[in-house]
Amino acid sequence: MAIEAPWQPLTPTVLASLPEASAAFEIGSLVRTVLFIGGDPGEGLRSAVRRALSDPKLRLRAHCIRWEMTPDPRGRAGELVAAHRAAHAGATPAEQPRPVPSVRVFLPAPADPPSVPTAAAAAKRAPAAVRFLRVRTVA
Repeated sequence: MAIEAPWQPLTPTVLASLPEASAAFEIGSLVRTVLFIGGDPGEGLRSAVRRALSDPKLRLRAHCIRWEMTPDPRGRAGELVAAHRAAHAGATPAEQPRPVPSVRVFLPAPADPPSVPTAAAAAKRAPAAVRFLRVRTVA
């Protein structure tokens, strides 16, 4: 289920010669380990690879590329990621973007609505607040 095309070195010449047609692609490391799998139907292969290589971590490790022309690059890239995960105990390629986990904050619900202080209670608290904010100077 992997791309059958041979790995090509990822040089400026090869990058400039990539076609601007819809394709799924894999970017590999020096030892041909798949680092990134991509493909976008609204973007040509050359543009998609350049966009992927804008990530400095991927650009540093990328040494080769292989691609496959397809009318549905996003679907084919999904199949390639699924095959990679099946072959690697559920792990995605090393530089594949991962979804950002959402953070949920659970706050306890207030037991009773807060009571409205009366004027007398507010007057009792006011001097303490003023006393707390008073600045004393030492001569």
